[in-house]
Amino acid sequence: MSHPISTFSPRGLAQRIDEGFVRVIDVRSPGEFQKEHIPDSENIPLNSLDDGTLAQLKASKNGFPVCITCQSGVRAEKAAKKMAEEGMGNIYLLAGGLDNWTHVGMPTEGAGRKAIPLDRQVRITIGTLVIAGTAAYYFSEDIRWLAAPAFFGAGLIFSGLTGFCGLARILAILPWNR
Repeated sequence: MSHPISTFSPRGLAQRIDEGFVRVIDVRSPGEFQKEHIPDSENIPLNSLDDGTLAQLKASKNGFPVCITCQSGVRAEKAAKKMAEEGMGNIYLLAGGLDNWTHVGMPTEGAGRKAIPLDRQVRITIGTLVIAGTAAYYFSEDIRWLAAPAFFGAGLIFSGLTGFCGLARILAILPWNR
């Protein structure tokens, strides 16, 4: 049974945090979380929300509402839907994610490390490999070099249609994203 998902405004969430009556879960990558996050939030990346993690979250909820956040709200919505499908109630989204939180001047914590967000790392990697494959073809005239741009183009289409990005999963386990 799926439960409804509500939203908090940044100020509404801040009030709940001050009252100690909400659990804030940030589903961004560890690198993004380390750079900047909402005080007292915990990091559980979206790609680690498997059945075991969801069962642990459900068991440890203790009746508290859970507010899911990410950078803009897209990943948080996916995580909240997974949680609702598992039967967790009292699930909230932070309207507009961390972008909205900082836009209205709410405080953040973090190392301030200049980590590149995972989605940008994916675009940089794909762009580099498409240019490299195209340049190799241009200089060698060996048509086999066009396989790399075709492969990554097909991967982008697949990712857009399914929401699954294998390259993002690979990049997420690299040391600078932990």
